[in-house]
Amino acid sequence: MRTCPSCGEENPERARFCLGCAEPLVEETPEREERKTVSVLFVDLVGFTSTSETADPEDVRALLRPYHARLREEIQRFGGTVEKFIGDAVMAVFGAPVAHEDDAERAVRAGLRILDSLEEMREQGIDLSVRAAVNTGEALVALSARPEQGESMAMGDVVNTASRLQGAAPVGSLVAGELTVRATSGVIDYEPLEPVTLKGKSSPVALWRALSARSRFGTDVDTRPRLPLVGRERELAMLQGAYGRAVHEATPQLVTIVGEPGIGKSRLVAELFSFVDSAPDLISWRQGRCLPYGEGISLWALGEIVKAQAGILESDSPEEAAKKLQAALAQLTEDPSDRRWLDAPLSGLVGAEIAADRAMERHESFAAWSRFIELIATDGPLVLVIEDLHWADDVLLDFLEHLAEWATDIPLLVVCTARPELYERRRAWAGGLRNATTISLVALLRDDTSRLLTALLDQHAVPADLVEAVLERSGGNPLYVEEFIRMLQDRGLLVREGRTLSVTLGEDLPLPESVAAIVAARLDTVDPERKALLQEAAVMGRVFWVGALEEMTGRDPGGVTEDLRELARKELVRRSRSSSVAGDTEYAFWHVLVRDVAYAQIPRGERATSHVKAAHWIERMAGARLSDHAELVVHHYEEALTLSRAAAARPPEIELSLRRALVLAAERAFRVDYARADAFFRRAAELIPTEDPERADVLLKLAETSELAGRGEEAKQLSRDAADAYRLQGDRLGEARALLQLAVIAARGGRTGQSKANIEDALELLEALPPSPELVRAYGTRVWVMLFQGQLEGTTEQGDRALALAQELGLAGEEAQCYMFRGLARVWGGDLAGLEDIEIALERWAELGNWEQVTITRVNLADCLWLAEGPAAGLEQCITAIAVAEEHGAVHEALWARAETLRMQFELGRWDETLATAQSLMEWDREHGPDPVGLVARTYAVWVHARTGATEAAVGMIPELLEFGRSSDDQQLLVPALVVAGVAALAAGRRDEAARLAEEATAQSPYWRMHFAAEAARVAVDAGRPDIAERYLDQLEPRLPRHRNAVLTAGAVFAEARGDLASAAEQFAQAAEDWGGYGFVLERGHALLGRGRCLLQLGDQLEGVSCVNSARSIFAELGARPLVAECDALLGDEAAQSA
Repeated sequence: MRTCPSCGEENPERARFCLGCAEPLVEETPEREERKTVSVLFVDLVGFTSTSETADPEDVRALLRPYHARLREEIQRFGGTVEKFIGDAVMAVFGAPVAHEDDAERAVRAGLRILDSLEEMREQGIDLSVRAAVNTGEALVALSARPEQGESMAMGDVVNTASRLQGAAPVGSLVAGELTVRATSGVIDYEPLEPVTLKGKSSPVALWRALSARSRFGTDVDTRPRLPLVGRERELAMLQGAYGRAVHEATPQLVTIVGEPGIGKSRLVAELFSFVDSAPDLISWRQGRCLPYGEGISLWALGEIVKAQAGILESDSPEEAAKKLQAALAQLTEDPSDRRWLDAPLSGLVGAEIAADRAMERHESFAAWSRFIELIATDGPLVLVIEDLHWADDVLLDFLEHLAEWATDIPLLVVCTARPELYERRRAWAGGLRNATTISLVALLRDDTSRLLTALLDQHAVPADLVEAVLERSGGNPLYVEEFIRMLQDRGLLVREGRTLSVTLGEDLPLPESVAAIVAARLDTVDPERKALLQEAAVMGRVFWVGALEEMTGRDPGGVTEDLRELARKELVRRSRSSSVAGDTEYAFWHVLVRDVAYAQIPRGERATSHVKAAHWIERMAGARLSDHAELVVHHYEEALTLSRAAAARPPEIELSLRRALVLAAERAFRVDYARADAFFRRAAELIPTEDPERADVLLKLAETSELAGRGEEAKQLSRDAADAYRLQGDRLGEARALLQLAVIAARGGRTGQSKANIEDALELLEALPPSPELVRAYGTRVWVMLFQGQLEGTTEQGDRALALAQELGLAGEEAQCYMFRGLARVWGGDLAGLEDIEIALERWAELGNWEQVTITRVNLADCLWLAEGPAAGLEQCITAIAVAEEHGAVHEALWARAETLRMQFELGRWDETLATAQSLMEWDREHGPDPVGLVARTYAVWVHARTGATEAAVGMIPELLEFGRSSDDQQLLVPALVVAGVAALAAGRRDEAARLAEEATAQSPYWRMHFAAEAARVAVDAGRPDIAERYLDQLEPRLPRHRNAVLTAGAVFAEARGDLASAAEQFAQAAEDWGGYGFVLERGHALLGRGRCLLQLGDQLEGVSCVNSARSIFAELGARPLVAECDALLGDEAAQSA
């Protein structure tokens, strides 16, 4: 049964009309809606309510009927739609259901014409006053609405604001809102009024009174270009060539310049005018324009040409027009019969009085018009320009083809400008005419657009971000370039100071309303079904595929393909030469703005649905390679969710699909860009409910990326939350993974004891389960933490065990990590063959694309090379590691690599760089810490300050240094902090404090004590406690060059302290040589100074002074002023001067 929508009567399926009320039974079709920029005109009578209160209803109707009829006539004349009459008020919409690029202007002109009409009605005895307003903005438009039946067409704030602006308008005036004024200020004269407070608006609203419309269609305006011609040299040459043929061969030529709005058609005509005007011959130039709306406009362009020849003004009366036409004809021909024949067909074009006894046949009119043009051309070359031919009536098109075909032996050039729409209704325009030429204008090349932009701004150097933004958004359309610049200037985003230009751009360059209006009008020339297809394509993005549109629209492949071909013919889309999807045809939007405007017109609910369909197609198309397209899927689901939420909906299926796509995208990004992976995991975590079993996995991944981003505390809490979630689920493997993550975070944070406890807890879970990647990682991480604690014994064997298990399970990543751990254990134990293990690990991680581990491994390699070869070799690796980390967004790994450079920079004597690096790391630590990199940075900053004589700065940092150092049980952090704090305390004369710090260092790991043995021995001895130096050296077994040099120097210091000067001098000599080869500049200076002291006491003045002078040179170059002073004290004043 079919229910009648009018009366509710049930009707049989075969019924075409309702059996109850006789209304047609039509199939219900879904209501189509679009978001459109419209201009709303409100007109309301003033004081009519009180007048009509006491009037007879029939009198009221008699008064309102001609008023309503006149308003409807004026509104429709300018292409508007009367949406409703509300008593004595009328609302009209311009830009719906079909948009035009000048809808705002049409609305204002209609409003001004209504005001003029009321003056005319007063002369007829109908005395009415009105207020009127026009407001422009975005509205939701019901495309199938029937306003004549009371159905609303446009909805949105633009309507309400227009109504309220009308209430604020002065009586007898038309006011306009800001967007309306911005769109029409070039063609309408306005005066600003005081801003008004409107109901529902948080701040006063600006408004302007429309005074009058400027003449838009005049042809006597000087249009000489103010900018150089760019990128149209060949087209201009073709146009000039056609003119040359017309003049020199006396052969009429018809040239049609075709291109989208703003592409440069009028500019090319203006260039032709300049060319013709510069010629020595007397040439006639006549120009007319086809109008898009109004009455009696079918031959407007031809009429303008006749008026220009006769000198007829728009303000002339019919009688005056007739006289001027007669005078013009008398100048053209002396034959009275010729003049009489021409009079009637020409009078109709110019609005003159016609004294004719019959209607002219079409062929007669064509002949007369042609004769008139031939007469003009008889006196010299004639150029006729017909602009906007796409709006021309068929009669004018037929006449122009007639003129081109039949006019002979006259120097006539007819130039027409048109948009591609001309060929929609006239596919064979000028076809078959041998004297016809078509010049098709395409977008400017990037270089040409850049030249235009530079000329437009009168700048030799335009900001690169502005150039790129305008190039991308303008698509090579010159008008768009100018409108973008004008918009930026109007909004204060483009500031010129002398010859300097600065621009403030947001994430995207805004779209000027004028450009949006042009594109929207062009889209509305497309068949509705094809436009809907174009909008679906816009959801896909700049590039789309036939298969996607078939799936999204449910249409058959043949229909989609045919419509895309038609859209390509209209230069809205273009087919790609090759497709990135096998077996499918790829298209792209011809211009990004077409895509943007088409997309913006889709209502939010429909847009959300289309984004989901697009995501489903990508998922189906990608198949097993979905991770490669995950970010695109994320985009579509994220847009769908945002749009749904904006429409007060929250569909759980979209949230679920989005979060899974986010995880997939994050896992893929993790291989190349940790910051991006972190953002994806974070958004996924926000979407997952607390009770969801997948939440723990996402939290743990987010903990890993947070730690890499330098957010250690957040990473720790996320790992704990993940461990708790796994525990509640009974997932022991997952809980172990979380514990291992906590272990890594604790170790990197300098809490090796906590790290080891986490590892043991994880191993308790893992060893009760079958062998797994997590078990391998636990064994390997335990090796790593033991090394940090300085517990070298057994680490190589444990590394072997972890490596064997990784190889047994076929785990490539874990195997690479085990190679690194074992290599570290071997090198630190004195076996330099371990460097090969680290190189293998580096190679494997690079093959796997794990750039976090590449960075970590390279930093570890740098440390090993520092120990084995010296700071220069280590620094080279660190610099490479920093570059890799920064390229792939591994913030924390980049920070660690920078922290590692501190020891190398310091030892190489590059102390300015050391302080600069330390300062940047400390600033980061103050904002994001505390973090071990901050402790390392403070250690080396204090060391430089103490040795350069900045004692106050060094001592001031001691409390902070010790607080952070003692809070860490990581030996590689604590030992240097204690020793360097002792150096600073000693520099300040605080010998007891220095001795206590040296004593505290003595209690630490022997392995890490070796690194700083030389400096620690000097602190203890200079503090008067050689016994501490002796204990410090206890149990030290140096196996690497760095350690051997340090222990050798410390032994020399202790030997000197106990009075064994000869042995000390010999050891200092060896240390100076070894440190020189190794590259530790300061220690070489200390060794030379120590040898010099011993030799001077042994009576070897010559060699002793030489050693001290050499040391002094080193210290002076370093800027180590206290040590320079110590050398000077040994040498005496005379020796210091000679040095």
